Amino acid sequence: MTRILEASEISDVPFVEDKWVDGELVKAVVPNAELLCKECGLDHESEVPIISIRVTGTRGKQKLFEVGEGKYKSALWVWYWLNRHSGNVLACTDHSVGGSFVMTPEAIASAASYFGEDICRDASRRDTVHEFVHWIIYDLKGAKLDFILKETA
Repeated sequence: MTRILEASEISDVPFVEDKWVDGELVKAVVPNAELLCKECGLDHESEVPIISIRVTGTRGKQKLFEVGEGKYKSALWVWYWLNRHSGNVLACTDHSVGGSFVMTPEAIASAASYFGEDICRDASRRDTVHEFVHWIIYDLKGAKLDFILKETA
């Protein structure tokens, strides 16, 4: 089974900001994902052990995000936040393990810093391709995130 790290095993990661290099924008999430992989002991972001994330707003609005190509970086931040700040792990009925936490102002600020200004600016629009970021930062402040972890032998 995937091991939840102790908070003492993971330090607060100082995220980098978006920056221009040789005329191209390097979005903060790229180097920040690399930092979190290293901090969480993963060789690649695709090794993040989360398979799905359900976001539930304070009024019950829900959205399920399956983790795969294009969602690994989001799941990596969720995994980091769980391990570093929450540690709320629960057993699920399908014999897998999952967890949950609420998007506090501190969590929202961390997520915004991790994803960077460019992605957050795009995510502020209702028609954004960064739907997960939109939901957790702009649409559902105080949202609860529930997720299921991969089972490992």
